[in-house]
Amino acid sequence: MLAEDLTSHVFEKAWRTRASFVGGSAKAWIFRIARTTLIDYWRKQKDVDVEDTFFDERGQEQPTLDELAEQSLTKDRLRVAIATLPYDMRRVVELRFIQGKNVRHIAKELDLTEANVRVLQYRALQKLRKGLEL
Repeated sequence: MLAEDLTSHVFEKAWRTRASFVGGSAKAWIFRIARTTLIDYWRKQKDVDVEDTFFDERGQEQPTLDELAEQSLTKDRLRVAIATLPYDMRRVVELRFIQGKNVRHIAKELDLTEANVRVLQYRALQKLRKGLEL
């Protein structure tokens, strides 16, 4: 079964690269490995039908075209809101939520304290919330 093969591949990768785990959330680290494994699998598939990729494992109704359009507009608004953040806040948001890095790693990369990274993250999220309110 495909799901079992991919799952075993994820845990095999995690075991082989366990030395690279520097702390933070182990769940997030494994999830990131699972995500890249799945992406790699789908990229290797040459004859994937686009309709086959839009399934819901829980059997829930798929989003309508209107809902997809609304999600797209929300993503566009979020990109614009992130672009308006001051540089430090924008970098923290990009590293934390887009690249999935932990606070310790971000602090080292930006030469800041972990507390400073958390403060920048908090303030950035506050600004984004205000900027996205209707």
